[in-house]
Amino acid sequence: MSARVLVIGGAMLDVVATSHAELVPGTSNPGFVRTTPGGVGRNIAENLARLGTSVDLVTAIGDDLAGEVIRERCTAAGVGLEHVVTSVFGTGTYAAILHPSGELSVAGCDAAAMDGLTLADIEPALTRVSVDDIVVVDANIPAEVAATVLRWARERGVRSLLDVVSYPRAVRLREVVLANPPWLVAPNIEELVALLGRPVALPQIAQAAAELLGTGIDHVWTRLGPMGSVLARRGNDGVPEVREFRPPPVPIVDVTGAGDALTAGFLHALLQGASVADAAAYGHRVSALTLMTSDSVRADLSADLVAAGPLP
Repeated sequence: MSARVLVIGGAMLDVVATSHAELVPGTSNPGFVRTTPGGVGRNIAENLARLGTSVDLVTAIGDDLAGEVIRERCTAAGVGLEHVVTSVFGTGTYAAILHPSGELSVAGCDAAAMDGLTLADIEPALTRVSVDDIVVVDANIPAEVAATVLRWARERGVRSLLDVVSYPRAVRLREVVLANPPWLVAPNIEELVALLGRPVALPQIAQAAAELLGTGIDHVWTRLGPMGSVLARRGNDGVPEVREFRPPPVPIVDVTGAGDALTAGFLHALLQGASVADAAAYGHRVSALTLMTSDSVRADLSADLVAAGPLP
């Protein structure tokens, strides 16, 4: 059986409003509003399925219309939903306001359904994980559950990727990460600050990543939005190896889901045999294709599209 990805994380309904003009605080701004299935874990899983990687999703959604929409979208894409839990809370919601450029201004997230996810909900999926598989944890799950999953993966030699999702989630998970180092952690610079507990300037990213590597994490992949990313890994001689990546220049329609596409592209390429660095570059291509659409997950995404996509 080929290697698979198990994604444990949020599935939500995204409500995204893009202003027609520069945002004016304290009033209603004319714009365009769309609603689509989202959530970090769910987005990663759908991207993986569309690229052709076998993937199962563990999440919690409500017994409501939003949950039904999410199930239908995931099933159509090929995401395994055997371990999805029905929550007593309604399906989570992510609400975002974007500048006319497509960049995020502010967002809010209702993840109450995920707060009730227990280790007992996840254990049946973990029993099917092999040493060749990858486990993805997004920080929308309870901290104690995340800690147990990361520790379980480390003890069995299974690669784990932690997406810390947001600054508040990173603050909450700081001690979890330090005590249960994942194989790879993927913060943006604000989340990197939260994980370290101190300010980090752009020129200090490599140094900050090296500090995290010293805790036992194998890779720290800091995302910098339109500036690309910085990937640091522990070298054989103890000296961190650092690579910088610049994303393909594309017209940005909407940034929602671009980071999730980056992660999914990376994982897909890695399981196809790419090196960590080449997988990161592939992830940037998938992310760029997503930036060019208003979808949280590009509906026509495929490995063929990435190979022949209109990218430099």
